[in-house]
Amino acid sequence: MARTRFSPRPTEEPPGEPFPTVEEAWLWAVERYDSTLAGARARAGRGVVQRAGDPRDVVNVAARLLRTGALTRDQAAVLFQCARNKRLPDPRVPEERAQLRAWRAALARLEPPLVAKGLVSAGSGGAHE
Repeated sequence: MARTRFSPRPTEEPPGEPFPTVEEAWLWAVERYDSTLAGARARAGRGVVQRAGDPRDVVNVAARLLRTGALTRDQAAVLFQCARNKRLPDPRVPEERAQLRAWRAALARLEPPLVAKGLVSAGSGGAHE
């Protein structure tokens, strides 16, 4: 009698879809990261689009850039402030122009490592300009 052989299922989940822009990746990551800190339990594969990576991956890239000096404290503060307020700096408001410059510079610094990790599509530049 032939014995049935079972092969193990792969434990690694397939990679998700990268974000089209750095801006979208950052806003998603901070929103998910904050909701997790507030006690929400997110489960992978439950969203409409399965994303590559975890919100912590994006936040950790920003933290590493801050530690190495590639991202200034002002740029990091603007990144978090805009994401938490769900509002980007308005170029029409003179008081927000400095924040807008910091926002754009910070996203430009975040883009290369996020593209290298596969979290953002290559050639996504220009969305933050």
